[in-house]
Amino acid sequence: MKFPVVLFLLLSGSAVLAAPPSESIRNFHTDEVLEPACGSSELAKLKAASDHLAQAKNPQGAWIVAKAMLCGSRAPTAYMPLLVSLEQYGVNEDPGPTFALVDQKQIEPLRGVAYGVSVEASGDDLSYNYNTAGVCVGGFTLRLVAAQWLLVRMGEACD
Repeated sequence: MKFPVVLFLLLSGSAVLAAPPSESIRNFHTDEVLEPACGSSELAKLKAASDHLAQAKNPQGAWIVAKAMLCGSRAPTAYMPLLVSLEQYGVNEDPGPTFALVDQKQIEPLRGVAYGVSVEASGDDLSYNYNTAGVCVGGFTLRLVAAQWLLVRMGEACD
């Protein structure tokens, strides 16, 4: 009786999650080696950087949102406003930027496809910047609002 249930779970899309990339890539422009964000050593470095930059302003909350965006299979919608700023470059045939406020349900996590991630602080914002395919770069911004970190901006640009 257990075999059909186990077989169903193994074959269902929600039970099978692809492993995040474990191989490094090279930056298309600089040839720099970029490590995948969701490897254990990179996660430790990113958490340390994130904690340091968040200081005493709920560093664990910032890391929960950042890790969910970098490595999770679902976007952390509980940590987003209803509308999130989306900035894209190189969309369709338009080389310039496009800006929009999109419903939080349209925000997708990176599911481990982020390389060479860096973290920067500016005021009450933490920005996580990454490379996705050697040619594309992206980032997301967390903002401290009432002691809670919210994902308020996503962006991507491709050559």
